[in-house]
Amino acid sequence: MTPALQISGLRVDIGGQTILGGIDLVVAPGEAVALVGESGSGKSMTLRAIAGLLPSSGRATGSIRLDGAELNELSVRARRRAVSEAVGMVFQDPREAINPVRTIGDFLTEALILARGVSQKDAGVRARGVLRDVGIADAATRMEQYPHQLSGGLLQRVMIASVLLAEPKIVLADEPTTALDVITQEEVVAILDARRREHGMAMVFVSHDLDLAAAITDRTAVMRAGELVEEGASATLHKQAQHPYTRALLAARPVLAPPSDPTQEIRDVC
Repeated sequence: MTPALQISGLRVDIGGQTILGGIDLVVAPGEAVALVGESGSGKSMTLRAIAGLLPSSGRATGSIRLDGAELNELSVRARRRAVSEAVGMVFQDPREAINPVRTIGDFLTEALILARGVSQKDAGVRARGVLRDVGIADAATRMEQYPHQLSGGLLQRVMIASVLLAEPKIVLADEPTTALDVITQEEVVAILDARRREHGMAMVFVSHDLDLAAAITDRTAVMRAGELVEEGASATLHKQAQHPYTRALLAARPVLAPPSDPTQEIRDVC
């Protein structure tokens, strides 16, 4: 079976500095893989290299195959088309990805209308349906609103809805819950995971939270200083980690302290 994503020897240099030193990664159709590591380890840069979103001074070499197609052999225009058809991006901060002066409805329906020739009426019907699928009530009203009128949690749901509408082969999720509170994080991740599975999409999920990544992915790849140092099943990595860096990450996870002794009552103090 052709992998949804296959990366071989991916190297990224920006301004003469090596950011990624040769990444190899394979993601099967429908599989979810986590990229974890500390800040600056190269997780997000890996996604940006796949999506063709490197800064102007960036240069990527190596092989990136989407559904069997070698991206680095395509022209700029052909690559953009291939990525737009095969990849759905969920960014860390949805406010950076959604045009602030256009309505939510415009954001969701534009690609359907312009790229796929769907009528405005049918695009609106599909968009409202997907908004309901991601847990947004009163979808018709939300379609008429602007990004500043929605909370961060709702906007991230809108981003997930836009990905579902595009029906990509693979979702690239770049720390999609970082800007959200803990309760909203759980809701958004649950929605993303459930809908991805329902539609059979593969996913690369970037996070610094190993427990969160383990909950929704099949495999975890650990990155450090631009290199992939360990890879294993998400469900067992915490027990079977081999690399010292992976063990250090696991040891650094916050742990709930055991309940302390009850406070003693002091009386008759003058």
